[in-house]
Amino acid sequence: MSTKSSPFLGLVNAPDIPASLPWYNTEQPLSLKNLQGRFVLLKFWTSGCINCLHTFDEVDQLRKKFHQDLVVIGVHTGKFTYERSGFLLRNAIQKIGIDFPVVDDFKYQIWESYTIQAWPSFILIAPNGKIIGQCSGEGSYKLLNQILSRAISYWVENKKYSPFDSQNEIQYGFHTNPFFSVQKKSGEVISGLNYPTGLATDHLKKRLFISDTGNHRILMIEESGVVLNAIGGLDAGFKDGEFSEVKFRKPRGIFFDEAHDCLFIADEGNHAIRRVSLAHRKVDTIAGNGFQSVVKPVQGRAEEIGLNSPWDIVKKGGSLIMAMAGSHQLWEFNLDSNSLQLLAGSGREELYDTRAEHAALAQPSSLLFHKDRLLFLDTESSALRSLELNDSADFEFKGVKHVKTLIGKGLFHFGDKDGEFDDALLQHPRGLAQHHEFVYLSDTYNHKIKRLDLRLRKIETLIDNTEYDLLMSEPEGIAISFPHLFIADSNHHRILCYNLETKTFRKVELIMQELNT
Repeated sequence: MSTKSSPFLGLVNAPDIPASLPWYNTEQPLSLKNLQGRFVLLKFWTSGCINCLHTFDEVDQLRKKFHQDLVVIGVHTGKFTYERSGFLLRNAIQKIGIDFPVVDDFKYQIWESYTIQAWPSFILIAPNGKIIGQCSGEGSYKLLNQILSRAISYWVENKKYSPFDSQNEIQYGFHTNPFFSVQKKSGEVISGLNYPTGLATDHLKKRLFISDTGNHRILMIEESGVVLNAIGGLDAGFKDGEFSEVKFRKPRGIFFDEAHDCLFIADEGNHAIRRVSLAHRKVDTIAGNGFQSVVKPVQGRAEEIGLNSPWDIVKKGGSLIMAMAGSHQLWEFNLDSNSLQLLAGSGREELYDTRAEHAALAQPSSLLFHKDRLLFLDTESSALRSLELNDSADFEFKGVKHVKTLIGKGLFHFGDKDGEFDDALLQHPRGLAQHHEFVYLSDTYNHKIKRLDLRLRKIETLIDNTEYDLLMSEPEGIAISFPHLFIADSNHHRILCYNLETKTFRKVELIMQELNT
């Protein structure tokens, strides 16, 4: 084999990483120059992107297979203003459980030097410091695995490289397993919660249900804070059964079905919908097989179709509606026929209004039925949208389900602006709730709770961090048991309660007791 013509030698030098940028999961800044002699994979990502989150599993597969040859560096280039803050990145690393070095490219310096165009993207660098591969999007494992396998074989055969051993550990100045100090996430938080997200209320019995996402469990508590049940353990898994043996993986959205005294859980990490029977103290899986769908199916039996990061769920009659964040769609699950079908979204990530099946969504994450329409948050486009049936004679889609945007202008239009819907701006919102004529919204990356009047088409800030001592950080799920508005203050590992009548705050202190789990 001619070494001069081999693509595994590369042609272009990989631009080095500016020394001034902040690093995480490493004791000191890393340099591509110092890493020469190893294969290096740069993973460009941003924390709010569901497609970026999915590729961490692909990267883990590569790290396990090529642990003697490959160094992975995460390059976080935040899309949203808040994503460019060190506070967000520290929390994101802990939430995801990243244990490889991450550099904060908050000024887009590395992004621009590699002319990156999309999240997620990958750059593969050979031991001589030259680029030998580049790709973007989910499903990149197959290509990267192929390139790495062939490239390593080429370098070994031509005696240009040898797999890692203790001697070249000294030569290259780092340790591969590990060569950095992992910042373990702390479960030792006062509340006992770990990045809670989803909430649901039972206003009759004054119960609150919490997706304790970082602890992979569901908590049922009294509104006063007394913990009644812990459903699931502290370790991730996928298992049905009794409350004490069931396993979840990063559960998020919760819907409480009062008529049947059960919960429906969007088990996002397992790509599944779980049903919790509170009376029988059992959990079963009703949709999804534990694996992410790699296609965007239109219809079929629930047990035969893989899901793709279901983020929230609501029930209407005999159907469940799912916010399928990973495929940028809304799906409907008919409980009687045990069948799934597409409700809205072509699968293309964009903000585009039209007939439901052709509309483009962008990471739908929260659902709410309000009168005759389904409201949903399109998180990645910072939008509030609706799925509705319009029968007016002058509407193009008379008698046909269609998607309509109420607040939002596109994937790269975001901010913090109240007022008329047409002018308002949000930043990565993630939670919806309602009481009578008002709809409430957690504007997550603005750390605010906002109130909407759909009749007047106006939005206003209800809870602003500057007005209270209890500052919020990335509030996600919200739920109302009037007069109480409960808030999952995710980054502070706690639940807050805001009294809508007295306009006062309190922290819900969890009171643990011996549970019959």
